[in-house]
Amino acid sequence: MSNTRILLTTFLTVIIDMLGVGIIIPIFPMLILPQSEFYILPANYGISNAFIMSGWLLSIYSIFQFIFSPILGQLSDKYGRRNILFVSILGTSISYLIFAYAIYIKSIPLMFISRAIDGITGANISVAQAIIGDVTSETNRAKNYGLIGIAIGIGFVFGPFIGGVLSNPLINNQYLYQLYYLSHSQMLQLMLYQAL
Repeated sequence: MSNTRILLTTFLTVIIDMLGVGIIIPIFPMLILPQSEFYILPANYGISNAFIMSGWLLSIYSIFQFIFSPILGQLSDKYGRRNILFVSILGTSISYLIFAYAIYIKSIPLMFISRAIDGITGANISVAQAIIGDVTSETNRAKNYGLIGIAIGIGFVFGPFIGGVLSNPLINNQYLYQLYYLSHSQMLQLMLYQAL
């Protein structure tokens, strides 16, 4: 496979992964606002505690990603980039399905477990950077690493936008559709992975 195709596949994989990170952001307020039909907290939970819990729910992903990113990078050196990328995409897809189920059954611990799994398996940016390092010449390496930054930016800009549009009650009233979309986007990533 040509280097251009590998770079394009890696770029699209990172975009889809970051879309998944951003698309969940509009869901969180609906989980902690008492007037929402998706309110998941106990009745005696105050709004300040709800915001703290939401902050932890958002940050648990980043904490686990910070811890496991170098580990996934080392595992990709040992077992191959494709294999680790496959496992990370599959794990992220499973975590979105667990998160959707956790909303459905209103389980806060299961939401935290889902976000932790997503952080562990979503730490594939280091693998994407390793792929770029493997397939590019030294003269083009900085430019191609810049593509990762662009992909992250695109995902973070359009992810919350897509999440907000899909959570609009005028379009549909089921926030679970966002997570359904996410699991399908992860399946798209798996297909992109096959192109590597």
